[in-house]
Amino acid sequence: MKIVEAVIIMILKIKILLKVLFIACFMTHPSFAEKISLGNISDYINGLKMVEADFEQVNSDGSIDTGKLYIRHPGKMRLEYAAPNNALVIVGAGSVAIFDDKTKNGPSLFPLKKTPLNLLLKKDVNLIKNEMVFEHSTKN
Repeated sequence: MKIVEAVIIMILKIKILLKVLFIACFMTHPSFAEKISLGNISDYINGLKMVEADFEQVNSDGSIDTGKLYIRHPGKMRLEYAAPNNALVIVGAGSVAIFDDKTKNGPSLFPLKKTPLNLLLKKDVNLIKNEMVFEHSTKN
């Protein structure tokens, strides 16, 4: 279950990182010095069709896992962990499947709607209507 817990923690960190990233992207230009609306942030997320990135995950025991992250908006994501972990997380068809070589029981499955990933992967991201973002702010 270590990999499942680590993936859940990573999903939460991705949520925070993406929030910071979106705000940082909008704040790099002086014309965006005023507060950005949740509608504008939603539009930005909806405009992202494909994302590919390397990731580094710091686990609760201090160990580090790395790998590749792929997002195809809407609704699909893939996390490929590098050796020695070699775990695979696939999001699609409304589910999050975690494949871990260390367990022989098959994948662990979770409903996408029960994870923060649903906020970012749904077809129409609307941060105004969702119940996860209550407030946002920027610091100068």
